[in-house]
Amino acid sequence: MPLPAARYRPTYRGSGAPFGVAVGLDISAVMVRHAERRCRYFAHVKIVKGPAHDLDAFPNSSFNLVLAADVFPYICEAGPELVQKTLSEIARVMDAAERLSY
Repeated sequence: MPLPAARYRPTYRGSGAPFGVAVGLDISAVMVRHAERRCRYFAHVKIVKGPAHDLDAFPNSSFNLVLAADVFPYICEAGPELVQKTLSEIARVMDAAERLSY
């Protein structure tokens, strides 16, 4: 799942599902469509198009893990302001007791 945010047992706690929902996030519409095709048989997977620095769709402390796979090189290229904004958003949506993997 291409993402700027999710996890090994990625769970979005606001889902109502017993084990949560795995959320894949990508800024690319092409990658979102690809992920949707690959994950179409998994009812617990939600794919979202959007940037990692704008996670307003998710409430505070709504994730127990964030996995940023191959994301930070691109964010770093955009400059320190975007890095700070992205890390702030990730910290906001993560449960304080959980972790970020990259």
